[in-house]
Order: sequence, then structure tokens, then C-alpha cells
Amino acid sequence: RYRLGANFYRHNLNDLIDSYAAGTPQTAEQLAALLQSYGIPSSFDPLLNRLTFIYLNLNRAYTEGFELNGDLAMTRSLRLRGAYTFLQAVDRTTGLVLPQRHRHQGYVSASYDIPRWGLAANLRGTFFSKWTLNPAQGTYAFGYQIWDLYASKNVVAGLQAYGAIDNLADSTDRKLHSSTPSFDRPDYGRTLRIGLRYSFGRERN
Repeated sequence: RYRLGANFYRHNLNDLIDSYAAGTPQTAEQLAALLQSYGIPSSFDPLLNRLTFIYLNLNRAYTEGFELNGDLAMTRSLRLRGAYTFLQAVDRTTGLVLPQRHRHQGYVSASYDIPRWGLAANLRGTFFSKWTLNPAQGTYAFGYQIWDLYASKNVVAGLQAYGAIDNLADSTDRKLHSSTPSFDRPDYGRTLRIGLRYSFGRERN
């Protein structure tokens, strides 16, 4: 009826190539200053008003953390699942955290299945803590959570109707609502999907 799991890990890394958010240059002068600060040739010509990423080689780094996960059958039809992950990622040369990584993240889900009725449904929520964009500049992106709902019903043999609402709570990047809109995650807003799925073939013993 239930399952519990735990994983612990540590990785020591040498010569890690990692991506850094260098900023969003809005003028040619800002772009030139950004390229110069990282020693990038001026022939590199990214678009203005776009979040610009660069790659850096890190001499030594490590990642360590743990994951907890569980699975519980409440009834024959209802099952709950969940997981949580903690991550610590550090550049051992500078002591700064590595960018583009969530320290906390996880999910919870509930699924409901009645095979004799051909009915299945599930609700899943994922959450992410804020994450660092550029540790040297102290910039970060906001944490968020996204919920998805899905249901399906067998109509006749081989034919299934389904519907889903992705991003049920219409979660979008908080920076989109600032005076100078920008974003760090390209998630769509609430999205509705409906359809029919047909499977054909012959079962063989």
C-alpha cells in the first residue's frame, strides 16, 4: 500500500562548463560593456532586449543533496505520490553557488482510476524555489508552482476521450508584471486541451 524512498549524493566536478545569465542589454553601449566585462569578442552580436547567456569553464565544483519520495494507495482507486529534492551546488574556487539550479523542488500528485469504467484522472502540482541567475551579480529568478489536471474516459473499444488543463492556476513569471516586463521562465499560461485518441491493432496471446 505504500512505498518510501531516500537518495543521498555528492558529485565532485572538474572543468565544468556552465551557463550564466549575463543580463539583458537594452542599448548598444550596454551590450558592448557586457561583452567587455566577460572578455567576449565584439564580433559576437546577440540581440538587444533579450536575456543573454554565456558559458564559463569552472575549474572545480560540487553538487550534493538528497531526495525523498513516497507513494501511498489510499483506496483501490485513489493513489497519492510525492517527492522533494534538496540541492547544494557550489563553485569551489569562488565559493559562489552555481546558477540555473533550484535548491528546493518537488511534486505532489493524486491519481484516480476505475478500470471497469474506463475512467482515469490525475492532479499534479510541481514546485520550485527561487534560483540564482548570476551569482556574481546577485540576480535571481522567483520561485513558482504549476498545477496540471488530466482526465480520460474509454468510449468504445480502442477509442478514448480526454481533457486536460495545463497550468491550472495560470502561473506566469512575476517579472512579466513589472514596469519593464521580462521573464526567466517561458511557461505558457493556463491551457485547455481536449481530444480523442484511437488505438487499433489485434491482441495476440
